[in-house]
Amino acid sequence: MRARPGQVADAVKFEDAEIHPGPGDGETQVTVRLDSWRWLIPCLAHLDADFTVVEPEDFRAALAAFARRLLAASGAATTKPATTRPAP
Repeated sequence: MRARPGQVADAVKFEDAEIHPGPGDGETQVTVRLDSWRWLIPCLAHLDADFTVVEPEDFRAALAAFARRLLAASGAATTKPATTRPAP
Protein backbone atom coordinates (compact mmCIF):
# COMPACT_ATOMS: atom_id res chain seq x y z
CA MET A 1 0.00 0.00 0.00
CA ARG A 2 1.15 3.49 -0.68
CA ALA A 3 0.20 4.72 2.78
CA ARG A 4 1.99 5.06 6.07
CA PRO A 5 1.75 2.14 8.53
CA GLY A 6 -0.40 4.17 10.95
CA GLN A 7 -3.00 4.87 8.26
CA VAL A 8 -3.10 1.21 7.27
CA ALA A 9 -3.29 0.04 10.89
CA ASP A 10 -6.34 2.22 11.44
CA ALA A 11 -8.03 0.81 8.34
CA VAL A 12 -7.55 -2.84 9.37
CA LYS A 13 -7.68 -2.44 13.15
CA PHE A 14 -10.48 -4.98 13.62
CA GLU A 15 -8.83 -7.73 11.58
CA ASP A 16 -5.95 -10.17 11.93
CA ALA A 17 -3.32 -8.18 10.04
CA GLU A 18 0.46 -8.04 9.99
CA ILE A 19 1.72 -4.57 9.09
CA HIS A 20 5.31 -3.84 8.10
CA PRO A 21 7.01 -0.83 6.55
CA GLY A 22 7.33 -1.33 2.81
CA PRO A 23 10.41 -1.03 0.63
CA GLY A 24 9.66 2.56 -0.43
CA ASP A 25 9.13 5.72 1.55
CA GLY A 26 5.48 5.94 2.60
CA GLU A 27 4.77 2.32 1.64
CA THR A 28 3.39 -0.43 3.85
CA GLN A 29 3.18 -4.18 3.37
CA VAL A 30 0.11 -5.84 4.86
CA THR A 31 -0.87 -9.47 5.26
CA VAL A 32 -4.51 -9.96 6.26
CA ARG A 33 -6.00 -13.28 7.34
CA LEU A 34 -9.74 -13.35 6.71
CA ASP A 35 -12.70 -15.68 6.71
CA SER A 36 -14.22 -13.49 3.99
CA TRP A 37 -12.50 -10.88 1.84
CA ARG A 38 -15.73 -9.01 0.95
CA TRP A 39 -15.36 -6.41 3.71
CA LEU A 40 -11.83 -5.61 2.56
CA ILE A 41 -12.80 -3.95 -0.74
CA PRO A 42 -14.72 -1.00 0.79
CA CYS A 43 -12.14 -0.76 3.56
CA LEU A 44 -9.38 -0.31 0.97
CA ALA A 45 -11.48 2.22 -0.91
CA HIS A 46 -11.97 4.30 2.24
CA LEU A 47 -8.23 4.29 2.90
CA ASP A 48 -7.86 6.43 -0.23
CA ALA A 49 -4.42 5.09 -1.11
CA ASP A 50 -3.00 3.18 -4.05
CA PHE A 51 -2.38 -0.49 -3.41
CA THR A 52 -1.46 -3.74 -5.12
CA VAL A 53 -3.02 -7.08 -4.24
CA VAL A 54 -0.37 -9.77 -4.54
CA GLU A 55 -2.47 -12.81 -3.66
CA PRO A 56 -4.73 -14.77 -3.52
CA GLU A 57 -5.83 -14.88 -7.14
CA ASP A 58 -9.54 -15.25 -6.30
CA PHE A 59 -9.43 -11.96 -4.39
CA ARG A 60 -7.65 -10.30 -7.30
CA ALA A 61 -10.40 -11.55 -9.65
CA ALA A 62 -13.16 -10.34 -7.30
CA LEU A 63 -11.47 -6.94 -7.02
CA ALA A 64 -11.30 -6.68 -10.82
CA ALA A 65 -14.99 -7.59 -11.13
CA PHE A 66 -15.92 -4.95 -8.54
CA ALA A 67 -13.81 -2.37 -10.39
CA ARG A 68 -15.67 -3.14 -13.61
CA ARG A 69 -19.02 -2.64 -11.84
CA LEU A 70 -17.85 0.69 -10.41
CA LEU A 71 -16.63 1.81 -13.82
CA ALA A 72 -19.95 0.84 -15.41
CA ALA A 73 -21.88 2.65 -12.66
CA SER A 74 -19.89 5.82 -13.33
CA GLY A 75 -20.91 5.79 -16.97
CA ALA A 76 -17.28 5.74 -18.05
CA ALA A 77 -17.53 2.18 -19.33
CA THR A 78 -20.21 3.18 -21.84
CA THR A 79 -18.25 6.12 -23.20
CA LYS A 80 -16.91 5.28 -26.63
CA PRO A 81 -13.51 6.59 -27.68
CA ALA A 82 -13.56 9.48 -30.14
CA THR A 83 -13.13 8.47 -33.74
CA THR A 84 -11.55 10.48 -36.48
CA ARG A 85 -13.74 11.01 -39.52
CA PRO A 86 -12.56 12.37 -42.79
CA ALA A 87 -13.57 15.97 -43.50
CA PRO A 88 -16.56 16.30 -45.90
